Amino acid sequence: VSQTFVHRPRLVLRIRKATEQDIAFIKTLEVAQKLIGKSRKMGVYAKETLVLPKTQQGVDTLADKVAKKHNDKGERLFHVLPGPDPERPKHRTEYLTNAELDYEMEKPSKNWIETGSGRAGKVYLEVLKCQNLPNMDAAMGVGVSKTDAFCTIIYEDALASTEVVYNKLNPKWMPWSQRAFVFHMSHPSSQVHLGVFDHDTVGTADPIGRISIDLSSLNSGIEYTMTYTLYQSILDDVRPPRGTVTVRLRVETGKFRDELISTVLQFAPEEHINVTRGGDYATARFTTSGEENLNQLDMDAIQSYANELQSYVELLYYLERALKTLLLWRGHFEVTMFDKSCLLPIHSLVAFTMGVFLVEDFERAPAFLLWAVAWFMLATNEERHRNPDPWKQCSTFTEMLLALVSDGRKARREWKVDDKVKERIEEYQASQEKAIERQAQRIQMTKKAMRGDVKDYIGEEDSDNESVHMETKTAHVQMNVLAPVLFPIQQNLGHACISLRLIRSVVVWDEPVYAFTITLMCILGGFQALYLPWGFIIRQALRVGVWVFLGPWMKLVDVYFFKKIESEEDNMVIQVLRFIKEHSRALFYKNRKLMEMKESIIQMKAIKKYMFGGLIVRVPRFKENRYSDIPIAEESTAVPYMANAREPVNVVEHKYGQHLTGAMVPRWGDFDEDALSKAKARYGDYAFKRVNPMRLLKRPDGSLLLPNDPEANDGGDTGADEAATSGERHEGVLDVVNPLRLFERLKKQSKNKKE
Repeated sequence: VSQTFVHRPRLVLRIRKATEQDIAFIKTLEVAQKLIGKSRKMGVYAKETLVLPKTQQGVDTLADKVAKKHNDKGERLFHVLPGPDPERPKHRTEYLTNAELDYEMEKPSKNWIETGSGRAGKVYLEVLKCQNLPNMDAAMGVGVSKTDAFCTIIYEDALASTEVVYNKLNPKWMPWSQRAFVFHMSHPSSQVHLGVFDHDTVGTADPIGRISIDLSSLNSGIEYTMTYTLYQSILDDVRPPRGTVTVRLRVETGKFRDELISTVLQFAPEEHINVTRGGDYATARFTTSGEENLNQLDMDAIQSYANELQSYVELLYYLERALKTLLLWRGHFEVTMFDKSCLLPIHSLVAFTMGVFLVEDFERAPAFLLWAVAWFMLATNEERHRNPDPWKQCSTFTEMLLALVSDGRKARREWKVDDKVKERIEEYQASQEKAIERQAQRIQMTKKAMRGDVKDYIGEEDSDNESVHMETKTAHVQMNVLAPVLFPIQQNLGHACISLRLIRSVVVWDEPVYAFTITLMCILGGFQALYLPWGFIIRQALRVGVWVFLGPWMKLVDVYFFKKIESEEDNMVIQVLRFIKEHSRALFYKNRKLMEMKESIIQMKAIKKYMFGGLIVRVPRFKENRYSDIPIAEESTAVPYMANAREPVNVVEHKYGQHLTGAMVPRWGDFDEDALSKAKARYGDYAFKRVNPMRLLKRPDGSLLLPNDPEANDGGDTGADEAATSGERHEGVLDVVNPLRLFERLKKQSKNKKE
């Protein structure tokens, strides 16, 4: 037994030659640990990836409170925050009227920050303003201080924050402030997560509200100005609004065929954001997941999950309405002829035709089943377009099919809601709310009737809510005692809700690319299945099964196989050893793959902590939230982007995503030149080269270079050179750009001290 394959002693080694970047990082890490200590996991490259909130020092943030100014016309002047335009005289933009503030705010941004590590496209995002924010500093005294607002945006592996606007409940970010960002896209279905916070000098920022911006329904070449309602919670049944935020956004992607291929071949990557400080961690976690912490027991979360699962009962109403429309030949497809419109029962006609052909030739059942799925998906797409609100619509199946066939982009859809469309939206929303309320009443009455509560059933006062409320409080008191039982329940309910949300996002075309792919595959698969002789295939399969498993030769199988096994059943050791001997090699390779996968995750997690920070926030890659954030129709617009009429985007700062590549010690940066050239050939200017740490030594800001360094002559900071030679400890020693030079400098310092 000891000589079998599984029992042989073995030593498995995995070896990779260290690159110059690996050596630079490890040596820098060793130096940093000597200065700070090995217990802390610092972010050596943290400042190269994070865009933190920009604060203003020496700015009179209470200027509007101290002295209210007016212009010659008697109009109120407001102090421009974060500050006046540095390119114009100070008196021109230090104080402006409200109309002038709006005019300046809507101008294109002057300074952009580029970040991210994707190659599939770019997302241009500008934060314009927030309105009706709550006063988060009300406890400090009436009229003394107000909310110091800033926004944090997380997209895939990048985190960026705007400048802080002090003491404003309706803050507006000017074009010269830190408000504009260029995110590099790695997957077309990724979402933009945006959170609004109140900045505090001491402690963590106070969360105000958050949104998730869906990019999958947006078209390239269109400039979107969208206003969203802010909410704190992502789970609560009743969510009070916390103001609004307005963003200007533009997406640049390649052709729809490339987008479809990249989406189908690979799901959106599982990304994580690493930060170094607890305050940044709280800000990032709220931006992605709201105020709920689902990794801890939360009785409110359990109740919200249960209510969410119960809300899916409302789908019965829509199913009932669809069946009535189908079976009763009710018209739904509007056709206009000779200035007269009528509703045609297309669904009923299709169902009748398919049923007639199916009963006459049952071999068409597999093809008709696939077509039924496609028909259902097309019906949901049509139902979505019944909503007159253009922000709740998506690209039609026909538009995406034409873009796929022509190898072009999706059709541009632009709109601006006028009074007529607004009236139609209000009518549609009123009818939907009435239908939902009617369905909720039916569900409630059914529940009361089933438990025999006659008084409630006939409409008298319901005193049941009070007891439920008291039970919730009691259960909350027992939370710690029941945690081992309730926390697994919470996790299971959460997984069930997330799974249903993902299914719902595909069915209702919130994920239009996935929905289009499923629909198209079902249509094509139906045509292929239509010409297969299913009757012959099933008949031959049954014939083989009968002749193989029901014949008299099965007696031989019993004699030479099963009886031999049964005679050894008492000796369990022999059975186990035989199984190990027969399956040892397969088990070994399977376990090795699992081990390598686990090790890869552990290594990636560990190296990211040392590179970018020890606090990790997961970025959702699918639409996992209970609610979808939809722009306010009357305050949002979509117009063509005129590149010729605009100044080119001025990128003043480059940051980089936290995506790592490679095995064992994952590397930060892009070292695959062939992959880069292929990406540029495929995506053109959208291909983005991730940072190479060794090339950052030419950056003048914060670089520590030796004066005799030949590469320093190409570009560098004289002050940094002087600091490197003087031996003084630099303020940003952990965020240096040239790790090798830092290591050599500190090594020389240590040698000089010993001498």
